[in-house]
Amino acid sequence: MKKIIKKIKEIILDIWKYVFCEAFDLKPKTKDDKKFLKLFGCCVLLGLL
Repeated sequence: MKKIIKKIKEIILDIWKYVFCEAFDLKPKTKDDKKFLKLFGCCVLLGLL
């Protein structure tokens, strides 16, 4: 069960990153940018749930 949830999270994050980066034309340049985008994406997704 945990594997399925993890996989869904990964897919959502990938879609989120793609949509977010395309919509706002943000290309993560550093590891910190990527971490920030992930955290931001998770926060927004949690807010939507």
